[in-house]
Amino acid sequence: MTIRFKAALALITVFSIFVSPYLTWPQFGFAKASCEKSIEEIIVPKEVFTETVPLHKTIKEFSQKPEIMFFLPENSEQFSRIFSKFSDKPEKPSRADMDEIRNMHQKIATMFADSKHSLAGRAQLLDQIKNGNSRVILGINHNANGEFRFKDPNESPMKINEIEQVALEYKKYFIAISCDADKYTSVGVSRKISLDEALRIAKYLDHHISSMNPQTLNINDLKKIMTQAESSLHVKFIMDISEKTLRGELGGLIQIVGITLVGTVMQNNKSDNKDNPITNK
Repeated sequence: MTIRFKAALALITVFSIFVSPYLTWPQFGFAKASCEKSIEEIIVPKEVFTETVPLHKTIKEFSQKPEIMFFLPENSEQFSRIFSKFSDKPEKPSRADMDEIRNMHQKIATMFADSKHSLAGRAQLLDQIKNGNSRVILGINHNANGEFRFKDPNESPMKINEIEQVALEYKKYFIAISCDADKYTSVGVSRKISLDEALRIAKYLDHHISSMNPQTLNINDLKKIMTQAESSLHVKFIMDISEKTLRGELGGLIQIVGITLVGTVMQNNKSDNKDNPITNK
């Protein structure tokens, strides 16, 4: 074997050692890449790796619409259980109280006909948190020092912050539409409200939350929407008063106030301008 042949053989052997790994990559699913290419240019097939799934998707894809849960009584006994100042001292509701509750049930059926809503208790609430597909749950209820009571006598009360913690365990958000609820939870009403106002807030939240991506929704988004809901409620109240005034529903009250004001102005004008024929009649 000549020296030239031996040298050529040695070069071929060295070359094959360095090149062989690159020649075997395609059989493992990797594409060839030259040394000049950046790492971004190297194509790696997805089947080679196990895709990392976002935590909230390990449960299920969330629905865009929130679940609205009304914890309202349907009779006087349930009313006493939920609204009494002390749970061990039930207070009998007045006829006006029960009329308001019946009115609320009628409004719910109309206002939330196109929404995901239910008349619920503790069992339904926990089931919705654990098994429902809504990312956000709106709870409308009276609270006694941050505690939700339920109409079923066999269901024990739950603290609002306790409900929130259970919801967070399932990557969900619970919003308490209840008087001064923000004292006890991350997102809640910041003042005293009536049942009618609670429905209006729920409707506002339902509309705006339904337009957002439930997968990327966060607590700051919900706080912002709640603030907007409470602000818009004051504007709506003023608009309602104006509308009722125009329809004459508050005519008597407006007339009394108007006559009083006009009378005062005319009396002042009379003393200042005694020669005015209008005021002197």
